[in-house]
Amino acid sequence: DKGTSFEASALLKNKEFLTSTDAWSRPVNFYVGPDGALYMLDYYRRVIESPEWMSEQAVKAGGLYDGSDMGRIYRITATSQKSAEWTKGLKLGDESSEKLVDHLADKNRWWRTNAQRLLVDRNDKKAVPALLKMAGNLESSMGRLHALWTLEGIAELSPALIEQALKDNEAGIRSNAIKLAELHLQESPQLLKALLTMQNDNDPKVRLQLLLTLGYDNSKESATVRNKLLFQDINDKWVQIAALTASASQTESILKEVLNRYQADVPAYSLLVQRLATMIANGGNQNAIKKLLENSTSNSSGKQIKGQGAILEGLATGMESLKSKSPESINNFKEDQNLLINTFFGHPSVEVRKGSLDMLRVIGLNSSPETKTAIDKSLKIMADRSLTDQKRTEAINFLALTEPAPYSSLLK
Repeated sequence: DKGTSFEASALLKNKEFLTSTDAWSRPVNFYVGPDGALYMLDYYRRVIESPEWMSEQAVKAGGLYDGSDMGRIYRITATSQKSAEWTKGLKLGDESSEKLVDHLADKNRWWRTNAQRLLVDRNDKKAVPALLKMAGNLESSMGRLHALWTLEGIAELSPALIEQALKDNEAGIRSNAIKLAELHLQESPQLLKALLTMQNDNDPKVRLQLLLTLGYDNSKESATVRNKLLFQDINDKWVQIAALTASASQTESILKEVLNRYQADVPAYSLLVQRLATMIANGGNQNAIKKLLENSTSNSSGKQIKGQGAILEGLATGMESLKSKSPESINNFKEDQNLLINTFFGHPSVEVRKGSLDMLRVIGLNSSPETKTAIDKSLKIMADRSLTDQKRTEAINFLALTEPAPYSSLLK
């Protein structure tokens, strides 16, 4: 368990859990069975590639389906484990609904998930009292969890029970309760108020789910809480991604808030600005893109400089995607070429100059007198050994936007 996510590690140090000298062995999946053993599925084939992607010679060689009748299932247990008794017969589907509810608290996930599946399939309303009792079972958090989702599956989950689950001592229950509340916000708006009170939850996974769910609500109150959750854990990439899942109508307001709080010495801010600018450009709103373009090329100073570079990088990425879908959409920005050229040559920020160059690479250079002047300027900078390598490299990168043949001798 690591913050909003998880961290995996090898069970055995410097040793594989499973190895084989059989070249036909193709382990494809693992499952936990009803007896708690780990079952490994071995696809077992000589050839695993599809004939569609193989050479004609390989197909004609034959043997494509060798092993198709030799698939295997391995049962992996502790050495003291008894043989599998369940294979002699398992009749979970014949059990009563009340008994199935009891299985929701089983330590083995197989029994819990299959009991829940059968209960939802049956849609037996007579099981509701037992499910409500299980939802309050303090001895089994898994029992409470499965009871909540089973009640949802048979359309018997009440807003009151969701609110109760939002206050559960178990973080995993609270996180799932937020998901359940999300499904009922329209018919039970009071749940939103309960969600907003969870903004100070001490579990990062609960806060992450809250940020995701509040993205469906465009109210001022939700926006305030979303911003709090975002900036509290802005260095977490999953929190950033969660913030980006909000309605597209919120993207510009989120970007504005990030720029207001921009910290040049914290890379997470630059990354988030870039991502938001990419989304705006990819959306194709010409006015929004041009507004960002103007703001990001102004020759301001201070902490906003690096924010400008991130905006331009994001715009270039988003417009490249937009261009691939609709090439003609880029024509609307041809008139911004001179602005970008002037920014490239005159802005004090390396990041802004790079972003301007990337934008020019997407938009393209026309054959105007201004372009000719810019090329001549690049040639002079490139040839001036008194300038820094940074400046001369930038000039060469600008020339790369044009046909390089006329300058090949100089580049050598």
